Amino acid sequence: MFVPKTTAEIVITCIATFFIVVIALLIILLCIEFFHKRPRRRAIFREIAEALGSSFSSKSDMDLEIEMYASGAWDHLTSFDFGLRNRKIKNVIRNIGLPFGNMSVFDYHGHRNTQHSREPSFFPFVCTCALVNCHEGAEFPDCIIRPSDYTSKLSYKMFGEIDPGLENYPEFAQKYRLILPNYEDEDYYPDNYDERLDVIEKRLIPAVVKSIGEKKDLTIYFNRSWIVYCSRAGGIEPEELESFIAEAKDTIQNVYSAMRH
Repeated sequence: MFVPKTTAEIVITCIATFFIVVIALLIILLCIEFFHKRPRRRAIFREIAEALGSSFSSKSDMDLEIEMYASGAWDHLTSFDFGLRNRKIKNVIRNIGLPFGNMSVFDYHGHRNTQHSREPSFFPFVCTCALVNCHEGAEFPDCIIRPSDYTSKLSYKMFGEIDPGLENYPEFAQKYRLILPNYEDEDYYPDNYDERLDVIEKRLIPAVVKSIGEKKDLTIYFNRSWIVYCSRAGGIEPEELESFIAEAKDTIQNVYSAMRH
């Protein structure tokens, strides 16, 4: 049996033992994730889908991929919330009926955009999403509402700076940002910026503030007739899934009604 005699040998032995313990813990955690958490999560999604009279699939299909592209959520690299590498859609609940369209709820897995992310690119990004295509169309202005980052919070505290469109809602502006992506690109975003901002200020934002004003860490993408309502990073806990679906339906209903009237 090897017994370290020198200080160097003792240090090397301690370091080796530390790494062995860390690797063993990682293996245990991965086993828990793959053999307990994921199957349990999948089972709860399936149970809720059956209770809602909706269809369930453990993986995405081409139609849902096309719908996600159409929604525009994957186009907005500067939103930082959707990584475009290694993206996967799992635990899909389809055809949740709404008066004006159908909603799909699913877990989105991907890797963050390395250039802007504060997290290393090998850490996956996971969130739970509710995707709705409003068939009649509400002509939503192309925009994103997402949680404020550290820079925007600091700007508000130091200088009182608020994103255009949120001036009448300072408390909301401390928690969320309003982003109107790339409005100078007339080919891709033909709408006039001032007109879009006017619609957002008068109709969209009041409905959103009413629905999610007290909530935190949500991201909502609007793109003409599409809405993508997304949870915080890490995804919704299985026990919260039913309430997440109910809140998503209420929020989307409020916003749709505001835009149609």
